[in-house]
Amino acid sequence: LRAINAALDTYKKANPDAGYPKTLQELARRGTLNPQLGCAAPPCVKNQYQFRYTWLPPDATGPRYQVMCRPVKYGDGGERSFYTDQTGVFRFTSEDREAGAKDQPLGAGR
Repeated sequence: LRAINAALDTYKKANPDAGYPKTLQELARRGTLNPQLGCAAPPCVKNQYQFRYTWLPPDATGPRYQVMCRPVKYGDGGERSFYTDQTGVFRFTSEDREAGAKDQPLGAGR
């Protein structure tokens, strides 16, 4: 997820009027993201996790996106799902579902 956030941030800085790309495939084509994460037919799979990127229309806070990452097979290779967005905060859940914006931030409670 860090690599995805970094590539999206780089894209936004290079294209301030465009905001974020509509797909991660655009980043993979530019060579700023691993092609496994910028596949042509999401969800993209890497290291037994599937990644799904969603471009969101800008709101009053500016350009937006969200990225969800969850095990391909919960309990067999992973027991956490993760979420991040344009804020850069990583969130997770240990439940067998996608993580979201209301889940616990990674590292909270330590």
